[in-house]
Amino acid sequence: FPRAMGSRHPAPVAGHDEDLAGEPSALVLSGDAESRRRLRGALALAGRRDQSAVIDVADLRAIMKRHHELVVVDLVHPPLDGDEAVGRAAATIARRPGTLLVTCGDAESADHESWARAHAAFCHLAGAVSSATLVSVLEQARGVVERVSPSLAPAA
Repeated sequence: FPRAMGSRHPAPVAGHDEDLAGEPSALVLSGDAESRRRLRGALALAGRRDQSAVIDVADLRAIMKRHHELVVVDLVHPPLDGDEAVGRAAATIARRPGTLLVTCGDAESADHESWARAHAAFCHLAGAVSSATLVSVLEQARGVVERVSPSLAPAA
């Protein structure tokens, strides 16, 4: 990740123990409970019911075994103490066929934008973004996934 963050101890989130052959999901990588809640709410409004969030290193290992059609990375509040491990995992997941990466970063951070570009993000949202804009971007990402990989699209 572009910069190291302090210790994170968010509450656990269940629901990500399927393998890569399972139903595709959306993945939220954020160390901030409020950001995670907002991102997951926007995903739900954009039609993504199956969501996961990484909380600890064990979650990160489990999450790597599952297919994610959309990965949303909070670069301002990356999860865990091992930010580099999370960054590598996000990059690995985002390189999989049928997966799009959306990043949320600080408006003043060139590092955040560079990280997003280096990892071929579908969209980089810099600074404070309205809920309507966030939902719109996530709906657009869902539409791209459905057009590119119809077999990976979620059931309506």
